[in-house]
Amino acid sequence: MDSCTSPADAPGFLELQVREKTLLELLAGRRLVAEDLRAQTPGARRQLRRLLLQSLCRGPAGNP
Repeated sequence: MDSCTSPADAPGFLELQVREKTLLELLAGRRLVAEDLRAQTPGARRQLRRLLLQSLCRGPAGNP
C-alpha cells in the first residue's frame, strides 16, 4: 500500500461532489454507469437511486 492510501479507502474510488444535473446528464447519456458509483450515506443512496431512475426515463439522448 502506498503512503497516500489509508486502509479505510475503497481501492480505486475517489470521493467527490457532482451537481445532480451533471450526474443525471452523464447517466442518461451512458457516459457513466451505476456500477461505477458508491454512495456513502443513506441520504446519498436515496439521491443516487432517484437520479438513476430519472436517467432511465430520459434515455440516451437525454430527452425528458
